[in-house]
Amino acid sequence: MGNVIRVDHSEFKKTAQEMRDLIQEYDTTMKQVYEELHSIGLISFAGKDGKYYANSVDSFTGADSACEQMKKFLKSFADFLENAAEEYKDAQGDVVNKANGIK
Repeated sequence: MGNVIRVDHSEFKKTAQEMRDLIQEYDTTMKQVYEELHSIGLISFAGKDGKYYANSVDSFTGADSACEQMKKFLKSFADFLENAAEEYKDAQGDVVNKANGIK
């Protein structure tokens, strides 16, 4: 007999959901950080320095920021896990159906 691969597709789905929950928690935390940093910047800095500070904060949390890119990557990986779970579940069902047909 060749190599055996055992996959619990429900664990893939569970992990994907845990990742989505963590992404949501991260998103909430980053919004709070953004609001706090913006608040500090608007109170502490005025003029050119204040504008520079606000732009720095915006670039940290903007659509092209490393934070947003990480979120996109993690979401795509959660999607991958969910798709893999379905593929493994379907493959397992096919194997069971074929095995039952041998009897």
